Amino acid sequence: MSANDYILPRVTPLSAAYWEGCRIGELRLQHCLDCGHVQLPPRFHCTRCRGSRLEWRASSGRGRVESFTWIHIPLAEAWAHEVPYAVALIRLEEGPMMMSNLRECSESQLSVGLEVTVTFEARNETIHLPQFRPAGEEEVTP
Repeated sequence: MSANDYILPRVTPLSAAYWEGCRIGELRLQHCLDCGHVQLPPRFHCTRCRGSRLEWRASSGRGRVESFTWIHIPLAEAWAHEVPYAVALIRLEEGPMMMSNLRECSESQLSVGLEVTVTFEARNETIHLPQFRPAGEEEVTP
């Protein structure tokens, strides 16, 4: 399986700092300098106060599972070798929620409220996708 078999995100001027963070192992979030709101996905304005003074900061990379599902039938051939796999809605420690895959997690281990931590999987030289695994588990490098 090559990275070209996956549908990869498109890097834009708005998202470039996010993807650069992922490439170096940082999950970055936008912080509003006017009201303190933290947001993801990136926007040109704060979703709380509409301010435009936003900066990127590295997050803790920790969160909790809010909801999840197990995928048993791949949506595309590129993912056929990965089934079954878990997709979860993660509430990040800083507040925003994001959807991501869960790695290194069995069906019996996964539950709402499970503490997770971010890890990154390289799809090519510039795109490293944030993935999560149970907190406290040692990272396994393939």
